[in-house]
Amino acid sequence: MVRHDSAGAATPGQGNGSLVINTPAAVSTTINIPGALLAADDVTGSPFACGAPILAAAGLYVFPFKLIRGRKQPLVGWGNEATTDQATINRWGRRWPDAWVGVACKPSGLLVVDLDVKHPPVSGPDNWAELTLASGDPQAAPACLYDRTTLIRTGSGGLHLWFVDPWDTPGRDAMLPGIDVKASSAEPHKKGGFVAAPPTPGYHVLGLKPPMLAPGWLALILTHDDKPHRERREPVSTANHTVTEDVRERLAAALRSKRGGAS
Repeated sequence: MVRHDSAGAATPGQGNGSLVINTPAAVSTTINIPGALLAADDVTGSPFACGAPILAAAGLYVFPFKLIRGRKQPLVGWGNEATTDQATINRWGRRWPDAWVGVACKPSGLLVVDLDVKHPPVSGPDNWAELTLASGDPQAAPACLYDRTTLIRTGSGGLHLWFVDPWDTPGRDAMLPGIDVKASSAEPHKKGGFVAAPPTPGYHVLGLKPPMLAPGWLALILTHDDKPHRERREPVSTANHTVTEDVRERLAAALRSKRGGAS
């Protein structure tokens, strides 16, 4: 079941497992994102000063960060200060000429699946592919997404899958071994997640399609518990996927299996 929110709220349905689907106006602007990322990928000079204005012009909320002792450290209060304002971005670029480019997911309307490969034998792409099979949505596997959504190769050799998020879906670290989800936050006052973007060193555009709508089954995993439901419920439909009770239980089993295997 899909509930359309005429007021434009983007919140999961309560109690009945449904999702409030809100197709935001921002979705229509995502057509500009791949070109902006590709243009930013080609810049020379300061990554932030040269690349951030291009991304902001495409509607992405950006902020500067640096890598400090192996951790991404925002240089501003990015949860509140990430912006598309060119004057602010230019001022940050002058202040931190060696900064890299961060994109705040929540205000940008993005959900980004981070598939990690830096801790073998754990493989985020392999675990994601198995999860898509369990969901009945194998076309969401990484190998099938190059012509369907925006893909970014990360600095560690992993992969970022960019999706439009009309549900204000909460992110989740370590959803499965090798899989983090950068999105909004489970609590409205929280900052949500962020990702690095080209021309940050090591980050390069692979898939040049605009971000597609996030899979409905993924939104359900992130907004509801992953335990199998004993009672029968009607199928849950979103704009791009129908999640039946059988799919719910297969997803729950896949999540339990992978999490148990990692312990």
